[in-house]
Amino acid sequence: MTQHTQAEWIADGHWVTVAGDDIADICSCDPRHFRQHYIGGRLEAETEANAKLIAAAPELLAVCLRLQESASYWSDYDVPIGIVDQLNAAILKAQGN
Repeated sequence: MTQHTQAEWIADGHWVTVAGDDIADICSCDPRHFRQHYIGGRLEAETEANAKLIAAAPELLAVCLRLQESASYWSDYDVPIGIVDQLNAAILKAQGN
């Protein structure tokens, strides 16, 4: 599995930072930081929503891995068709495979 920063990730506006760190060292979700000034529209709301989603990524991956471990006990009648395949695909994507 690809390693990521293990400390808690925090969304701070359009920045994603590590909890307790003064430096925005995970990423910025603002296209202007990548010289993409031409991207307009709902810029502030979108960049902040993207930052929140990215900040939640480590916890989301951890939950998905726990669900994956328990998937063999699920009944085909209790879960949506194809959900295990979707879960596995999402985990592979998050891990860079």
